[in-house]
Amino acid sequence: MKQKILIVDDMAENRKLLVSFIKNNTDYEVIISRGGIQVLKHLDEIIKNPPDLILLDILMPEVDGFEVARKLKEKAETKHIPVIFITALHDIQSKTEAFEAGGVDYISKPFNKYELLSRIRVHLDLQKVKTALRETAPSVPVDNLTSGIARELKEPINDINKFSKLNIETIRKLSDVFASYTGLFKEPDKQEIEKLLITLDENSKEVYTQGLKTDTIMKNFFKL
Repeated sequence: MKQKILIVDDMAENRKLLVSFIKNNTDYEVIISRGGIQVLKHLDEIIKNPPDLILLDILMPEVDGFEVARKLKEKAETKHIPVIFITALHDIQSKTEAFEAGGVDYISKPFNKYELLSRIRVHLDLQKVKTALRETAPSVPVDNLTSGIARELKEPINDINKFSKLNIETIRKLSDVFASYTGLFKEPDKQEIEKLLITLDENSKEVYTQGLKTDTIMKNFFKL
């Protein structure tokens, strides 16, 4: 049976682009929803015939992607479905909220099509593994095993996230200090320092985002 992807986006052009790319490069079944309101209106149908993965836009009228994800995670029948957020938002707060709402991944627009395809395959493969474990292993031993692994992984992942967050704050303070003394630097030196601070900021935020992704994937996978 083909794995099924639900695309939720209020922009027809975005839906068309995603559908075309996925269908031209995979054999996944693709269904679409024109926005958050439509998803919630047809939630009973989604529960009866759930997709294997959801590509979810954040900025949608009336009901945004965060709210859609939270509603899906409240239902026992849909909480296991991996949600990948695809959005034009780039800030750390939006990324953090996306993972807190139940997303397993976050891809900023404009995205690389082949990176998106790789992320889709990873999460669909994880779904296959989870399904296989449910069907072939006794539930109690598997739950005990996975909860133990989750506990072992929690501390190092939390350490990564705390360290990354500290780096982001430190770089912000460095930028503030530099701004206070910017008149003391020659223009070439000023430009180099600005580039360095931007690079450090981007790298720290990317490490933090990857830490959130890892934490979310582990939580979702080992809950089974």
